[in-house]
Amino acid sequence: MGSLGIIRNTIAFLEFLLLAHHENKFSRGLARKYKNNMNKKSQRGLRSIVAVVIVAFSFVFLFPGGASADSTIGTNILTTGNFESQNTASAAYFLTGNTIQVGAYASVAYSRFGTSATGHSNYISTTNDLLISGDLEVRSTVSFATTASISGILYLANGQTRPGTGGDSATAFRFQNATGTLTVLTIDTTGNGRVGIGGTPGTTFEVQGTASASYFLTGNTIQVGGFASVAYNRFGTTATGNTHYITTSNDVFVSSDLEVRGTVSFAGPASISNAFWVSTQGKTGNVGIGTRAPTTKFQVTGNASISTDFEVGGVASAATLISKTSLLASSGRTASSSTAYVAEFGTIDTGTVSLLFGGNSSAAGTCLQMKDTAGNWKYVRILASENTFSITAIECHD
Repeated sequence: MGSLGIIRNTIAFLEFLLLAHHENKFSRGLARKYKNNMNKKSQRGLRSIVAVVIVAFSFVFLFPGGASADSTIGTNILTTGNFESQNTASAAYFLTGNTIQVGAYASVAYSRFGTSATGHSNYISTTNDLLISGDLEVRSTVSFATTASISGILYLANGQTRPGTGGDSATAFRFQNATGTLTVLTIDTTGNGRVGIGGTPGTTFEVQGTASASYFLTGNTIQVGGFASVAYNRFGTTATGNTHYITTSNDVFVSSDLEVRGTVSFAGPASISNAFWVSTQGKTGNVGIGTRAPTTKFQVTGNASISTDFEVGGVASAATLISKTSLLASSGRTASSSTAYVAEFGTIDTGTVSLLFGGNSSAAGTCLQMKDTAGNWKYVRILASENTFSITAIECHD
């Protein structure tokens, strides 16, 4: 239908409305008579006015820029009541001084899509707040200038998260407590690839506080008590003084005290540069070499050798005692001469030097075996009847 057809039909419709108005006023029969007897001049004038109104209405409301079946509001419209469109409506701009309600007709104090009430009335409360009770899909960037709360699960399509270009771009994630005063987890993305728990990380993975693990596995070294690592494992920050064998990842250096409540086993050499002290701590305090159950303070099962001094402050026993240089039995530590005598007894003692030679048998007595100047063995005994020394060739064990 052309524009003129639309105008004609509209004029006829308005005339029908006028006719219906007069029929209600004068009765149906009088209205028809009124119409038939209407002055032609007045009728032409009314039609002219109606035509102008309809043309303006058509070009303003029906077909701006051309004929159209859709209605378009091309100028401002103001209503103090309700405005309802029960079909599709479009607008170049939509401005409101209050809230918007999409999907229902009952409005609330905040803008919303759907009919559900907010569960966060502490901050979804006024006209610049928005509640979407259904799903939300965003194909571009979403920016939150303040707190964002997710009460469900956050899914990332490709698992990527990146820090923004403003603010603290050194961290991609920072998990804090409810008040924002304590940082629980920090992920640093400055190129270091660091993760920190309890504070900003200074290493690849750092826990500032107590941490526990069912298993701790590392392909490198461990550093306890500091943050600067070395080529070997260490407790403390002091460097080793034995770099000839404390050098790599399977070596351990303890810069302070070490306490062991169980067994310690050394498959290689053990070096002690200071005193070696054995405390009882409720035990015997015995030290055994070659035995797990020493019965004396120091017990060696097997051969033992000492290259310099060996001092015993108490009782010492040995099945066989071999001295390669000299044997010194004295209150002091210095022999008269280390080469002149094989054994010395009480060399620097000022008191009487007493030697005891005895046995369990009352009849055998004591026998000393010596060589004479010719190299022959002689055996010295004390005769009970004469109280004199007897030197004979009779061997001591006969």
